[in-house]
Amino acid sequence: MSKRKSNNSLAEEETVVRFLEQQNRPFSVQNIVDALSKEGIKKASCEKILASLVEKEVVSVKEYGKAKIYLFRQDTIEIPDKKEVEEMDEQLKSKEEEYASITTEVSELEKEVNYLSSQMTVEEARNKKDELESTLQQLNEKLQVLSAGIQQVDPEERKKLQQNMLYNVSKWKERKRMAKDILDAISENANMKYKELCEQIGVETDEAVGLDMESILSKVGLTKSRENRQVKTRRR
Repeated sequence: MSKRKSNNSLAEEETVVRFLEQQNRPFSVQNIVDALSKEGIKKASCEKILASLVEKEVVSVKEYGKAKIYLFRQDTIEIPDKKEVEEMDEQLKSKEEEYASITTEVSELEKEVNYLSSQMTVEEARNKKDELESTLQQLNEKLQVLSAGIQQVDPEERKKLQQNMLYNVSKWKERKRMAKDILDAISENANMKYKELCEQIGVETDEAVGLDMESILSKVGLTKSRENRQVKTRRR
């Protein structure tokens, strides 16, 4: 019985941690209990779990009078290196251009082989064919090397991934607004400035870390008008 109870407690703790990490915004105990009611999380159990997570430094807590606000520790979230991402994008773009160029050249050589085979004498065609096949083999070897470094994406799959990205961005923006509304309310009730509150509870804004979502969307060929259109399509 004791072992089963321990397993249940561990499962509940994992549920709370997963929820806070995925949502990544401030919550009161009651907020968490309401959100996880279907998971069977009770208030008394939730308070114990949060106290344990704070002690383990998985979650941070700030007290405002009698109210306690919990937030998943921001310093445990890995943020991609912007410079590294940009360098990888440039390398990928360069390889894609080289791949397209070689593919075109191979196609043209194959056409020339077929044409010359039908126009020349047997001896001439053999010599030219050997020459072209040698060149073609070299290009194919180079093409294979490039193909190994590039993962081809089906147009339909690419479209689906773009729609998923735009849908997730819209959800991210929605949650960002919700988090800001909550923080605005807390800062107003606590008679604190918004920036001061964010610093105290460890919340980093997009502006503070230099995140520009519009710039990211632009890099993958998604404009704002396209974003709105594809998000509506995803919702339907």
